[in-house]
Amino acid sequence: MMDEVRAVLRHRAWLTAAGASAWAAVCLALSLQASGWGALAWTAWVPLALCSDRMAPDRVFAAAWAAWSLGGVWAFRWALQHPMGQPSVAAGVALVGCGALLALPWYGAARMRRRLGFGGHLVLVGAGSLAVEALLRYGPWALPGVLMGHTQPVAGVGGVLAPWGGVPLVSAWVWGLNGGLAYAARAQTWTAGVALGAWLLVPFACVGAAAAPISAGALHMRVVQPALPATQWADGSPRERLRTLKRLTLHAGTTPGTRPDAVVWPETALPPNDSLRAAVFAWAAAQNIPLLTGAITSSDTGEQQYRNQALWMTGPAPPASYTKRHLVPFVEQVPLASVWPALAQWNLPAGGVAGYVRGAGPRSFRIDGARVGPLICFEVLFGAYLRRYVRREQARAFVTVAQMGWWPLRGTRHLQRLAALRAHAVGRAVLLADVRGPSGVIDPYGPDPRLAPAAARGEVVALPLYTHRTPFVRWGDWSTVGAGALLLVLLVRLIVETRRSTAIL
Repeated sequence: MMDEVRAVLRHRAWLTAAGASAWAAVCLALSLQASGWGALAWTAWVPLALCSDRMAPDRVFAAAWAAWSLGGVWAFRWALQHPMGQPSVAAGVALVGCGALLALPWYGAARMRRRLGFGGHLVLVGAGSLAVEALLRYGPWALPGVLMGHTQPVAGVGGVLAPWGGVPLVSAWVWGLNGGLAYAARAQTWTAGVALGAWLLVPFACVGAAAAPISAGALHMRVVQPALPATQWADGSPRERLRTLKRLTLHAGTTPGTRPDAVVWPETALPPNDSLRAAVFAWAAAQNIPLLTGAITSSDTGEQQYRNQALWMTGPAPPASYTKRHLVPFVEQVPLASVWPALAQWNLPAGGVAGYVRGAGPRSFRIDGARVGPLICFEVLFGAYLRRYVRREQARAFVTVAQMGWWPLRGTRHLQRLAALRAHAVGRAVLLADVRGPSGVIDPYGPDPRLAPAAARGEVVALPLYTHRTPFVRWGDWSTVGAGALLLVLLVRLIVETRRSTAIL
């Protein structure tokens, strides 16, 4: 009889775990798109937290892993639709791998729940998850995508909390809310309810940081958006590509009395051809066109290596250059290829180039007296990198050149929403100049981004300049430091209790 009861309980445990995992997966799949479903993430992990203390650690890990993997794959399904197979496979493996990493805190907390209690178990899950997210943001092959902070749109909690502590603080608030709801449901005490209510009010207390500062003027930027298919842009005739860019630069309509302070060409606009690049510079100097352009250039190592760069030229002087620092793993660089050269054969060939070398760090361009931080494509997702630009380079705005045409339009929209979170975090406007489009300006203190339609044109847009510093710029990623301190406290507690137990025995 008891064996039958245990079998039924085990069956119910699996059903409970599957239901909790399915709920978390659905909530993540909808909210990780940073659109209007952010409130779903507030309860995503509550069912699993409530039932995890009755489950074996391996089952808790499996449930959390499945939720993160399924939710992440659905939210970032556009990353699996690259026309070349290798990036799609790499994206799928990365999303599932990130899910496994983010499930590790659940496994560790499940193993320690008897010593820590239910409250300590929840703290370990939240603090451990924030530590794993830090690895995804700062690791050697980081590409921050599947983060709890990405569940909150800028029109809601994300835009309010990001100026105070960036995306990490948004993640911390969501994790805290999930843990608080689970603890209040289990404890059913008035103190737990009061604490939960106070946590819910935190975004309201932070509204002041999102108040609009006074703009220090604006730059008028002509965004040249050729709207060419990705394969034609990468593998077509470089001379034809340059003719299209020049035509759009010269013949696009201009607001009367408004001369652009810079013309922006998208990522990899200039091919790795020294003579063609010199001809473009000569043409721009003759036309008196201040040009900020993406370019592929040969590295200085003497080997067949290339750099993904942004170049800024005005007049006959040599152009200033910025080399992309954060390369997309398995698309722009295969990890560990510098250690094991045989891995370089897996570099993705496009436009006659396979693999890039990493840049040294941020370098601002001075446009009409204002410092502007150049970024290349997915670099706009690295909030700490944008913070370095503002603190060290005194950047007053950002220009991001991109080529998102390899992925569906959904991917470009998703990137824009995530970039808006970073713009709010550092308090700087971001100009996105994409090959296919839509291109436009993300102003954290203005209306919705003004986007040029996905058609061949060159439009002049105003890029606002700001000089103030948000709390995130001043204090940095303090929420992750706090999570590390919590983990240290829990570790000390476990060590002390282990020694006490040993002494008693």
